[in-house]
Amino acid sequence: MNMTLKKKLVPSIRFPKFKKEWERKKLNQFLTHSKKKNKDLEFDKSEVLSVAAEAGVVNQIEYHGRSYAGASVAPYGIVRKGELVYTKSPLKAYPYGIIKLNESKDGIVSTLYAIYKVKESANGKFLDYYFYHKPRINRYLKPLVNIGAKNDMKINNEYVISDFVTIPNYEEQQKITSFLTAIDSYIQQLTRKVKLLEQYKKGVMHQVFSQQIRFKNDNGKEFPDWEDKRLGEIALKKSSSVTANSIEYNNGEYKIYGATGLLTFVDFYNEEQSYISIVKDGAGVGRVLICDAKSSVLGTLDIIQHKKGNNLKFLFYSLNNLKFRRYITGSTIPHIYFKDYSKEKIKVPSLSEQEKIASFLATVDEKISLTRKQLDKMQTYKRGLLQQMFV
Repeated sequence: MNMTLKKKLVPSIRFPKFKKEWERKKLNQFLTHSKKKNKDLEFDKSEVLSVAAEAGVVNQIEYHGRSYAGASVAPYGIVRKGELVYTKSPLKAYPYGIIKLNESKDGIVSTLYAIYKVKESANGKFLDYYFYHKPRINRYLKPLVNIGAKNDMKINNEYVISDFVTIPNYEEQQKITSFLTAIDSYIQQLTRKVKLLEQYKKGVMHQVFSQQIRFKNDNGKEFPDWEDKRLGEIALKKSSSVTANSIEYNNGEYKIYGATGLLTFVDFYNEEQSYISIVKDGAGVGRVLICDAKSSVLGTLDIIQHKKGNNLKFLFYSLNNLKFRRYITGSTIPHIYFKDYSKEKIKVPSLSEQEKIASFLATVDEKISLTRKQLDKMQTYKRGLLQQMFV
């Protein structure tokens, strides 16, 4: 006799205390549709809320404070802190809409949004994680958006809250939420640290290149005054003939760089020593990158090397400090030419001071890189947990 074993409704990772299966229940056991409008103008246009998504990641509900072309905010829905908001607009990253918890203050949302109050039987933050944790959850949202003849977006709220979700008891919801919130807090700390380090680097670079900060030699003596030079006096340029099509089926151990950084690995290299690459045309024109030895770049990038008596990394930081915008030509596809920006006047210290500056700024970059790696690791860890902590 053929029998299909019923799959247990339990997540792959679970806190030891909890043994009971999760249950499939309708959302109306946890949510109720809020119909409260801003008719009495409790909120003004400066307190407009919106849901944002970028690169497939749902951001916090944000305050935009924009006037929406002078539209009246009287019909807008009032959303309280702790309520859920569903955007009906099919965003590129989440084409079926987004359900997101409002963790900010009270505010209003336009008529493109639906608002749901969370009942005492559910944890709003848990539901927030639940709807975010896997893209497949958005299968609920696809049929919810009805586009009429005038492309008018409407939603059947009763359909939303009568749909089924698989959910644990309230105590387990709280435990999961508390754990994931702690991880989010650490991710926010790392994000803030990266931002602060980047701001610190920007400020220090300004002070270094304006000579507000000067270094001393190993004997504690002042270095010579900086000299006025053209960029072309300390740098030289090479071109690459490598095309994207030529490496399409090429696999190897050597790096090849494109406009956004490391592109892939191929079985050849054109540059024996480390060098600087600059995007010379397209959207990323002027982007500067230090490239490893025994690597190559696509033909859309220039190869920059330092001339004898100069330091490559100092040249790299000098180029980061250079405003390439003034050298852009072309209205359709922006382009920069070495023959133009090589005439830029820059102040250049002695080689010994260049090395001191490069070493100091490289240390700051290493701290930024390390913190970014920690952030990436935690974000990956969280994604893995989200896939295993929910049914």
